[in-house]
Amino acid sequence: AYDALPEGVRNYISAAMPMNVINIKSEFNFNPSRQAYQALSVPTLAIHGDRTSASSKAMSRLISDAIPGARVSAIAGARHSLISTHSEDVAAAIRRWTQDPG
Repeated sequence: AYDALPEGVRNYISAAMPMNVINIKSEFNFNPSRQAYQALSVPTLAIHGDRTSASSKAMSRLISDAIPGARVSAIAGARHSLISTHSEDVAAAIRRWTQDPG
């Protein structure tokens, strides 16, 4: 699958890998309570691909259920790396949401 990606996307993934490793490691120590999410008062849009894993979809739903006023958007045909494969659809979802964040 990696080899099928456009060269620019592969270059981006390779360049971003060190930071991604740091981010993933830090996530294992990040365990906020539901109350912490419920205390947020910022507009929130959780986006996932409709072909992503069940756990990613569940995370979007859990986040949107916990943060007051948050919404979920599913990008048709997208998997986990939707920002790389469906960037125009993600941008359109964000654009629609910013015009009516709820």
